[in-house]
Amino acid sequence: MFSRRLIVFTLILLFFMLPGCGEVEETPGEEEKFSFVYNGVEIVPGEDIAPVLAALGEPTGYYEAASCAFEGLDKIYTYGGVQINTYPDGEVDRVLSVVLFDDACLTPEGVGIGSELKAVVAAYGEDYTGTENSITYTRGDTELKFLIKDGCVSSVQYHDIAARTG
Repeated sequence: MFSRRLIVFTLILLFFMLPGCGEVEETPGEEEKFSFVYNGVEIVPGEDIAPVLAALGEPTGYYEAASCAFEGLDKIYTYGGVQINTYPDGEVDRVLSVVLFDDACLTPEGVGIGSELKAVVAAYGEDYTGTENSITYTRGDTELKFLIKDGCVSSVQYHDIAARTG
């Protein structure tokens, strides 16, 4: 008699627990953002730079100056053909922008300096704002900007647009 009750109780418990298994739901308010991957490390505009610095190690170049827009120091870290600009946000330094200035550095979608404009549109689509010299894609509170010269990409820039508006 006791074992039947235990089995019934276990089945009821499992019945209520199973709906919680399966797909992970997206956190409300969490938006997709553009990110750049360098040496296997994801760099996301607006996020804390500390884990990125710990993973990438010593930069090839470093510069800091008093911030004109924020309380504290703006910092610039250079790793090969990538420049990471940060801004202070209280006790945390956040990624303001990532600038690619080497044709060996490509976006996760395979676009980089020297890519043709049509390759950018093929990789990212037609939903962009642009001028004669640039096109900009927006995702969440980040943007990905391609500067264009003579029909080819001359600069790739990831930005935290919330830092400008927040």
